Amino acid sequence: MRTWVILRSAGIGAYLMLFLSIAWGLVATSAALGRRVSKASAVSIHQFFSTCGLLLLGIHVGGLLVDPFMPFGAAEIFIPGAASYRPAATRSV
Repeated sequence: MRTWVILRSAGIGAYLMLFLSIAWGLVATSAALGRRVSKASAVSIHQFFSTCGLLLLGIHVGGLLVDPFMPFGAAEIFIPGAASYRPAATRSV
């Protein structure tokens, strides 16, 4: 059960952090912030979100590779729909 919680938490956290990275990158380069945030600070925040998101994504993917309950191979993780377990639930529409 602990592995399930870690995998799901890392996956959701990665999704949120990468979303924040993209959103912050768009907002920071537009005129919405004006001069409230310096360019160096905006880049640092963007890099922080990106790094956290990629680390959480690595934990999620690495955890899926070593999960004993539902073993996935590398091809099943990186090719959408290749998994034998409920491929329609994980395939993008």
